[in-house]
Amino acid sequence: MGDSYAAALSYGLKDMEPTVVNLADNRLTKKGSRTIINNLKSSILSLNLSQNVIDEAGAGLLGEFAKLKANSLRQLDLENTKLGDVGVISLCKQLLDHPKLATLNLAKNGITDSSCAAISQLITETFYFTTLILYWNYITGDGAAKILNATARYGSMKVLDLSWNSIGRAKTKAFTKQLTETLNTQENIMHLDLSHNKIKREDCKEIAEALEGNHTLWGLHFADNEGYTLDAKGYLVEDTMDVPLGIQHIEHRLGTLEALKKSLKQNRRGQRHVGNCWICEGWSEAAIEFPQIKPNEPVYLNLECDDYKADLMYTEPGAHVLLSLIHIC
Repeated sequence: MGDSYAAALSYGLKDMEPTVVNLADNRLTKKGSRTIINNLKSSILSLNLSQNVIDEAGAGLLGEFAKLKANSLRQLDLENTKLGDVGVISLCKQLLDHPKLATLNLAKNGITDSSCAAISQLITETFYFTTLILYWNYITGDGAAKILNATARYGSMKVLDLSWNSIGRAKTKAFTKQLTETLNTQENIMHLDLSHNKIKREDCKEIAEALEGNHTLWGLHFADNEGYTLDAKGYLVEDTMDVPLGIQHIEHRLGTLEALKKSLKQNRRGQRHVGNCWICEGWSEAAIEFPQIKPNEPVYLNLECDDYKADLMYTEPGAHVLLSLIHIC
C-alpha cells in the first residue's frame, strides 16, 4: 500500500467499526502510520502494524490512542517497526492505564535493557496480560531478569518469548537466579522460549536442576545454549552434539494464549523443526499398557522419542498381570 494510499484508507476507517485491523508489511513510513493511527476507531480488538515504520514518535501517538480511545484493544503487534528504546518506553507508559491488553509483540525493535523496567511495570499493572513476544532484540540477562521477576509476581502471564537476545552476556547472575526461583515457585508460565541466547554452561546446569521439580511449564525452547538440550520429557540434559547451522536458523515463533489453548486440545505436530516442545509439536498424554508375562520381573519401555532410554513400567493396583506407564509422546 505505502503512504500514498494511507490517507484514503484512513478516511474509510472513519465510517467503519472494524474489530480487527491488519496492515502488516505495507511499506508504511512514519508519515503513513501516523495518518492511519489518528483515524483508528475504538472498536478495534486486534491491531497489527508490524513490518512498517512507526518509530518513537508514532509509538507515543499509538499509546495515546490505546489509552484514550481503544478501551477494548486485546492484541497489539508492533514487530519490526523501528521503535527502539525511546519508543518502547513511551508506549509502555501510555499502555499502563489500558485495562484489557492481553498480547503485545515488540520483536525486532532494537530493544536493550533500558526498556526492561518499563516493560516490567506494564506486566505488573496490566490485569489481562498473557502473552509477551520480545525475540530478536538486545536484551541481556540483567534486563531479562527484571521481566521474569515481573511475570513471577503477575499470575496471568502464560507465554513469554525471549529468544534471539543476549541473555548469556549478562554482567551478573540475576537472570539465572530469577529463572530458577520462578521455575521452583511459580505456576503461571506455560510456554517459554529462551533459545539462541548463548546462555553459559554453568547457568544451564542450574536451570536444568530447577526444571526437574517444575510440573507446570508445558512448552520450553532452549536451542543454541551452551552444553544442554531439551529431551522428550521436557528436561534439560547435557548435549555434546553441535546443532547444524541450518537448523539453528529455522524460524519458529510462539503463538498467543488462544493458540496455546488450541494446541493443548489438538494433536498437531509441527513439520519444520523438532525441539521437543510439547505445545508446538502437539504432544499429548498416553497410557501405555503391557501384559506381565513373568511375575516380579521388571519390564522397561523404550521409545524412539526418548532415544530408547528405558522407563520402568509399573503394576496397576488390583491388576497383577497388567503393567502400565503414563507418557507424553
